Amino acid sequence: AAGLSRTSETTLDPTRAQGRLRLDGVVPDMILEADAAAVEADFLPLAWTAMAAESVGGASATLDMTARYAAEREQFGKPIGSFQAIKHPLANVLIAVEKARSLVYAAACALDQGNGEAPLLARMARVAADEAYGFATSRAIQFHGGFGFTDECDAHLFRRRAMASRVAFGSPAHHRQQIGALILGMPSSG
Repeated sequence: AAGLSRTSETTLDPTRAQGRLRLDGVVPDMILEADAAAVEADFLPLAWTAMAAESVGGASATLDMTARYAAEREQFGKPIGSFQAIKHPLANVLIAVEKARSLVYAAACALDQGNGEAPLLARMARVAADEAYGFATSRAIQFHGGFGFTDECDAHLFRRRAMASRVAFGSPAHHRQQIGALILGMPSSG
């Protein structure tokens, strides 16, 4: 359309293309009959759930990659995965991933059924998934050692995606605040 321009942007996550759209005179010439607040209220829980699902998938893939590495990498004649310093944090990552996965399923089911709890569950899934992904990627880089920072290891790519996704459609802190407001029956600010 006339007046529409696109510009690519460099971001923290090189695996996700992003850009800016500039609408010079495009929107005012269009007639928008939908209520913007209603469209946003319908869209955001879907976006939060989708981002949470992506984060759970990334956290799960990161855990799998790290567990494989811990089973193969040897130190003192034993796989590093046999040491408690590796086993216990990886077990904690697994627990965080499965908790987030369960919340994503609950949010998706609630959205599918038109349940009024869907926005609350979507926010809860988003927070749990962001935390699980961040935790999984930080452990992956640590347990891969110096190799985890190299281009040959995907741990840094997962970390970048986790960090970039964390702020899309509201930070975990924002969602926690809104979860509290919803639970207490207070007005939500978005």
